[in-house]
Amino acid sequence: MAQTANPKTEEVHKLEVVRHQGKLMVPDTMDLKDVDKCLHEQMEYEDKVVVISEVIEVFPWDGAVSFQKAMEEEFGWVRQEVTPSFFGDQPPELRAVEVGQGVTKNVAWGRFSLPGLSGWVGTAASMKDGRLVFAVQAQTKRKYEPLIRRLVARTRELLKTESIYRGKAISIQFTDEHGDALDAQEITPRFLDLSGVDEDSLVYNKDVGAAIDASLFVPIDRADDVIRELGSWKRGVLLHGKFGTGKTLAAFVAAKKAVAAGITFILARNPQDFAEVVRFAVPYSKAVIFAEDIDRLMTGTRTLAMDQILNIIDGIESKGQELMIVLTSNRVDKVQEAALRPGRLDAVINVEPPNRETVEILLRKVAGSLIVAEEDLGQICTILEGQNPAVIKESVKKAKLAAIRNVPRGAKITRLTEFDLIVAAKSMADQIRLLAGESEEKEDPGTLLARAAAVETAKLVLPKVKKLLE
Repeated sequence: MAQTANPKTEEVHKLEVVRHQGKLMVPDTMDLKDVDKCLHEQMEYEDKVVVISEVIEVFPWDGAVSFQKAMEEEFGWVRQEVTPSFFGDQPPELRAVEVGQGVTKNVAWGRFSLPGLSGWVGTAASMKDGRLVFAVQAQTKRKYEPLIRRLVARTRELLKTESIYRGKAISIQFTDEHGDALDAQEITPRFLDLSGVDEDSLVYNKDVGAAIDASLFVPIDRADDVIRELGSWKRGVLLHGKFGTGKTLAAFVAAKKAVAAGITFILARNPQDFAEVVRFAVPYSKAVIFAEDIDRLMTGTRTLAMDQILNIIDGIESKGQELMIVLTSNRVDKVQEAALRPGRLDAVINVEPPNRETVEILLRKVAGSLIVAEEDLGQICTILEGQNPAVIKESVKKAKLAAIRNVPRGAKITRLTEFDLIVAAKSMADQIRLLAGESEEKEDPGTLLARAAAVETAKLVLPKVKKLLE
């Protein structure tokens, strides 16, 4: 908008310069000298150099991919420029960004010159509310400002439908193995491979399975129904129990369900990054955040770091966000009591080792048709009761190896008996005892296995002895 006063009439003339279909519209009350003056003032205004800065609240690499696409849509190509810094001019960077499982895209990062535009446009990582976000910066003439704003607006549109992280399963860490903070350039989300995750492999005791289904799977499968009935999707779930009982597997099944439902799943690779991972998740909600071995952070007397985690679980830092926090612990007795109180966690589920009924289900599921329906598995179920699923699965595998000896070379195994499973389990007696943490003097699995094997051997030998005596 430019304005000038006519000396003869002392009137103030206002002229808004609007570019429209090749026509210059002049007010009836203005003479051409006033128009000329207004146009020169407009040119001076538009030729002033301005600095533009826009923040888009997504992770930097996500924003970079969409911003590059927006530039390519507008211009077809972009040229990178050197970036001045305290250490001298930095050459252009072409960043390889993982955009899917095993798929990368080269993305220009830093400063660019755009066709027909003076000055430069650049991309960078910035901090907002404690999390890394994507920033677009530009230094150019004011007349190009609408173009820059248009590129940013198009980037935001693309991120709504083409975000590389939203609705995907990823892992991320903000510190290295020594606990030192990673540089922003080193923090890279990784896509999880869920191709081997099989929901059918989940076998829990009935009450445990029902609790996991109700507290973890249903909210993911039926998010809209949960929000309608409860008013919020946000919740916290703690799965605890012995090592190997299926806590992590439940979380990865949840990841597969989340992706199918368009919900983001984020694994905190390092539990101490929990606070940063929650902040990362906020722009990508609905999101499930998974952290293992939370007892490593929540043990002993309360600290500032512990209070930060409790505040996040309470929702102080993520208030109003649709986030589900899923935690695991092998030593829930070490977890600070403050973290376990009702209202802080919606569900605390003890993922108990399989009971006799569940052991039999696992054995038959793993062995398939090799164990016939009429095979009595009472003794092996008693022996393996309370062992983690990995031991039970390994018993079947070892039984198969033993059974191979009893069939001709090249022939398939057609059946596994309870005796085969008992013998296989016996070969694992020491390993089972170590896993159980039991001493030799107790009625340990080895003793039970030996007794059961003796009974089964007697079943086979006694009839033959009896026949010889007749």
